[in-house]
Amino acid sequence: MNNFNPVIPHIIPQQQVICGFTTRNGGVSPPPFNSLNLGLETTDDPRNIQENHRIVYRYLSIDENQVALMKQVHGKKISMVKSGKKFPSTDGLITSKSNLMLGVLVADCIPLLLFDPSHNIIGAVHCGWRSVSDCIAEKALGVFTEEFGTHPEDVVAAMGPSAGPCCYEVGEDVAGLLQVSSVIKRDGILYADLRAELSDHLLKAGLSVRNIEIFSDCTVCNEKLYFSHRRDNSNAGRMMGYIMKKDNYKL
Repeated sequence: MNNFNPVIPHIIPQQQVICGFTTRNGGVSPPPFNSLNLGLETTDDPRNIQENHRIVYRYLSIDENQVALMKQVHGKKISMVKSGKKFPSTDGLITSKSNLMLGVLVADCIPLLLFDPSHNIIGAVHCGWRSVSDCIAEKALGVFTEEFGTHPEDVVAAMGPSAGPCCYEVGEDVAGLLQVSSVIKRDGILYADLRAELSDHLLKAGLSVRNIEIFSDCTVCNEKLYFSHRRDNSNAGRMMGYIMKKDNYKL
C-alpha cells in the first residue's frame, strides 16, 4: 500500500468531490496481476482482489456498502443509483447522493468521470469504442439534463489513462464507426484516437472544451503503471476510475 498512487484530475474541484484513477501499484496481488488488481472477473485470487478493493476504500475512508460498481458489457445503459451495489449490464452510473462512490473498471478503455458543479451531480462512464460510437456520453449527459436540469456547458469531464493512438490498433470495421479525424494510418495499419472521438462527442453534447481534461498516458505503453488488456490479454488486471461527492459540501 506504500506505493498506492492514484492519478488525480485537476478539473474536478476537490473541495466538492473526491475522485481519481488508480494505477496498477499499491496492492497485494502477485504477478501477473501485480499489484493493485481490482478486476472482479479476472483469474487473480479473489482474496487478493477483495483486499485490493479494501485498500482503495480505506484510502477513501468508506465502507464497501458505499460503493456502486457495474457489470460492464460495452453497452450504453446508464443507471441512476442511490445505494452501493453492483449494477448488471451497465456501463454508466449517475448519482446525486453524497458519500456514494461510483466506480468504473478499465484496462484500456477510457474511464470517464463527470461532474455538474451547479447541481452537485456526479457520473462515471465506461467508454470503449463500441460504447462511444453508440453515444454513451451523450446519453449520460441527457440523464443529467432530464433528471436534474443540468446545463451541459457547466459539466466538467475527466478522461483517465487509456490506450492511446500510438497503440490502439483497429480493423476497418471499427474505424468505420469513428470519425475520419479519429483514425490514423501508419505503415498500412489503422489506429484509433478514442480520446479525440470521445472529446468530440462531449463537445457536440454541449460541453465546453475548457471543461474537458484528458490524461495522455497510454495504458499499453506504460507497463509499470497500468494494466492493459491489449498488451496482456487474460493476464491483465483492472484499474478503477472513482468519483464521490463529499457529504459536508453545500451549494
